[in-house]
Amino acid sequence: MVDLIIRWTFGEIKFGYNSPQGLELLKYSIKFAHLIFPGDFDNVEFYACYNNIRKSTLKTIEKFSKKYDVRLIDVSDLLLNKLRNDTSKNSWWKYALPRIDITRYEIMIDNDVILWDIPDILRQAITENALIALSDGGGRFYGDFKEEIENLDKNLVLNAGFIGFPKGYSFNLGGVFENPPKDCFFSEQGFTALNFARYKGLKYLIPLSEIQQLNINRVGVLDLLSKYKGGHFCGCNYGSEDFWDKIYRDQIISRYKQKSDNHFKKN
Repeated sequence: MVDLIIRWTFGEIKFGYNSPQGLELLKYSIKFAHLIFPGDFDNVEFYACYNNIRKSTLKTIEKFSKKYDVRLIDVSDLLLNKLRNDTSKNSWWKYALPRIDITRYEIMIDNDVILWDIPDILRQAITENALIALSDGGGRFYGDFKEEIENLDKNLVLNAGFIGFPKGYSFNLGGVFENPPKDCFFSEQGFTALNFARYKGLKYLIPLSEIQQLNINRVGVLDLLSKYKGGHFCGCNYGSEDFWDKIYRDQIISRYKQKSDNHFKKN
């Protein structure tokens, strides 16, 4: 029996709110996860940790979170002040809280990652209590931690948009709190990669052949749905990219409806 926590992080920043794409991506990331994970694992709980969002945004999130059994946690006051950059993209918010329950296997999913099937390597990692993260389709973007990671693993190409934490394990944030990085975006990915490189237990990277990074590899929607288990829609949160709306949205929503109908017919 596996006790599994799946959590999302969602926030807004001063220079611009999340685009409608960002909210819809979160919605379908949650809806698909609610559909696929309980079928394979027991005792699955869902959480969304939010920070600095408008009342109108919270109202929208509350509506579909309640429907899909997602517990909301306001983490706006739970990140160290030195890491609370709210004027530019800041990925450190995903570590507020560092872990919800360290006694359970816990997955952190960026809201722009949608899985319509569980990758085999992810299922294996959960079963084996292994650390797991995504591969990056664009290269090695590690901010202030780049040199340190180079010394440990020159071949590590990691994306921090999806992280699975083994029971009993959490990253050590102490050093970051003492010496905050200059960069708040890529350095979080570097911090994640550094801890991944240091980890001595079982660990895996989900290959791009399982979850494709679509700002880098713009595969066709039919190929995406037939050949991959999920997609990472980088750049669509704040509307700097619009390929979710223009290329993928309708077919992926149709896939959800199909899977949902089949699920309820079986049950």
